[in-house]
Amino acid sequence: MDKISNLNKTGYEGKRTVKNSSVIMIILIFFLMGILMISIVWLTRSIVNNNNITRINRASKVLPGIVTVSKSGFNPSTINIKVGQAVQWKNSDTLHHWISSDPYPSNDGLKELSSNTMLSQDSYTFVFNKPGIYPYHDNLNPYKFRGEVIVK
Repeated sequence: MDKISNLNKTGYEGKRTVKNSSVIMIILIFFLMGILMISIVWLTRSIVNNNNITRINRASKVLPGIVTVSKSGFNPSTINIKVGQAVQWKNSDTLHHWISSDPYPSNDGLKELSSNTMLSQDSYTFVFNKPGIYPYHDNLNPYKFRGEVIVK
């Protein structure tokens, strides 16, 4: 009888150990998933930069020319800059805008010039590395919102 009683205790303790290790594994899995989720959120905020979209095709030491995007269009609609200088479009409108190179709808005059959708208060920066005249438009309202960058 003593052997049976010892077997029951051992068997019971063995099950208890399995339960404890399962609980520890579940806690560890949830802990690692939490760290992964925090990392993803942190990386996403770093990439998006708190909804302030700023893509620069190369570093520029020259201050950017500023174009304000409002409900009335681009201001100024024509901007003159030097080679290697950037232009920054700032969306001060409540509507979304999307800076794109002419001609519409192919947007392939300067394919790299494309902001994607800019929400209110977003900005987009582009460095112009070659002289020329670069017409552009708002891809979401291409006939009303038109502008031009002149690079000398």
